[in-house]
Amino acid sequence: MASATPSIRNRRAERMSDDDQTGSSDDLEIHPLNPAAVRRPGGYWTEESVPVTDWESPEHRVVLPWHLQQHLGSTGPVLRWADAKRHTTLTRRPADAHVANSLSHYLDTWQFVGLEKQSSGSRNPNPARRFRVLLRDETARWYAISIGPDANGSDNLITLVGSGDRLFLANRLRGMENIMKRGK
Repeated sequence: MASATPSIRNRRAERMSDDDQTGSSDDLEIHPLNPAAVRRPGGYWTEESVPVTDWESPEHRVVLPWHLQQHLGSTGPVLRWADAKRHTTLTRRPADAHVANSLSHYLDTWQFVGLEKQSSGSRNPNPARRFRVLLRDETARWYAISIGPDANGSDNLITLVGSGDRLFLANRLRGMENIMKRGK
């Protein structure tokens, strides 16, 4: 994969004036779903503490609602989402585009959260914990979102899968442990 770092930084530089680069803390925008998610004008959510990488689309970072972040524990307020994975989701599952494009909003409607069970035949070579969040959209379609750390320990959005199948929720819950139901 070709490095996207120069283009990301160039886009950012084009949007920022010299004054913006030395702006005060008064210039920070605070995300309405999580006060720990901040950005400067023309910037990306939490880029000071979670630097922009060459594999992500920083304009599509996902802000975790504060109450969900608390349930996940050590997870930060913002998740990176690999540009290639996001593109695959939108290409293979166009019916899920409305959720993918407003994921912070939809995460605010989560119904279940827990740890993903690791099977002995797992394709995931990283034994680190992965969270799964289950939510429903306004059409009653269920979605499973997997969140887990990269090699540097930064949490990322790994997958987004939706289904209208009546067994989807039961199947996804079976693959979880330490499940918390919202409102309980």
